[in-house]
Amino acid sequence: MNIPYRLQLVSKQVDLKGDGILGRDFLAAMRARICYPERVLIFRYKGVLVRRKLVSLPGAEQETSRDRKVNKLTLPARTELIVQVPVDAGPRVQGGIVERAELMPGVYMVENLVTAARGCVMTSIINTTEEDVELFDPV
Repeated sequence: MNIPYRLQLVSKQVDLKGDGILGRDFLAAMRARICYPERVLIFRYKGVLVRRKLVSLPGAEQETSRDRKVNKLTLPARTELIVQVPVDAGPRVQGGIVERAELMPGVYMVENLVTAARGCVMTSIINTTEEDVELFDPV
């Protein structure tokens, strides 16, 4: 199915002042929904219901078990990923602040408020370099 849609291209020199989702305007125009548990994009175009299976970025590690800890993260060049990482805070800690940290040159964990669940938190890691990087045992 071909869907005509005008796209805008942004050069690497543009300093985005917030979070951005590529294709967010398309998702809004199509009134699309993303079903995260099923990993499906759902929208209607010309009366046809479209359900597309979402695939992971090449090189991105996928967890098959919710209880398994992340051992390695692969971050593609110039990307921001929302990741689940284990925390070493004890069973009584339910929430807290992740402080901004440079994990390696050009790779940053952002500062945010988090809620711990099953020994993990959701946070964001940014790779500002021109190369893919791997992080091992990010706690």
